[in-house]
Amino acid sequence: MTLVPPDTKRCQAMVTTGGPFQMGGAPGNPKDGYRRRCDNAPKYIATERSAGADGLCGSMSLCAPCKDQLIKQLGEGFASFEEMA
Repeated sequence: MTLVPPDTKRCQAMVTTGGPFQMGGAPGNPKDGYRRRCDNAPKYIATERSAGADGLCGSMSLCAPCKDQLIKQLGEGFASFEEMA
C-alpha cells in the first residue's frame, strides 16, 4: 500500500457539509454522506504516533480548526504535529 503524501496547499481533513435537514449522501457520492474535503490552507503536518493495522504511520496536512477537531476526537497522544513553514 502506498501512502498519499501531505498536501502543502489544502487541508486534507474531511468536514461535514449541508444543513441539519439535509438527508442522504452528497450528489454523486452517496457513500460520503455529508462530507467533503476542507478548503482551508494547511498549517500543520499531523503524523500518527503508532502504526495502523497496515503497519504504516500516516501523515496529513491540517488547518488549525481541523487540528483542534482531531485532538478533540482522538486525543492529544494520537498524533504529533509539525508546523509548516
